[in-house]
Amino acid sequence: MPKKRKGNTRTVKPVMHIFCEGDKTEPNYINGYLKSVHQGNRRLKIVVVEKTRKNTPVQLVDEALEAKKNKSTPDGDVFWVVYDRESVAKYDNELHKKVR
Repeated sequence: MPKKRKGNTRTVKPVMHIFCEGDKTEPNYINGYLKSVHQGNRRLKIVVVEKTRKNTPVQLVDEALEAKKNKSTPDGDVFWVVYDRESVAKYDNELHKKVR
């Protein structure tokens, strides 16, 4: 009698989602950095620079939080927001309220 096959199960690696202001500069910088520092690393496929039309830090944080709360997002995924900081006091209060 033939042996029963074990089910093909794979563990899904967490994905790092990066939200940033620019369409080209920031994604190119992040992807270029990852390729130059981690050449040949197969885990780079788990880093995704998300396409967004949002361009203020508050909007980017809102979009990242919305994506994180989405029911289709796996629990282990990580979310980063990358933006240029214009001044110390400009966004601090708004962002700290949202993230907490």
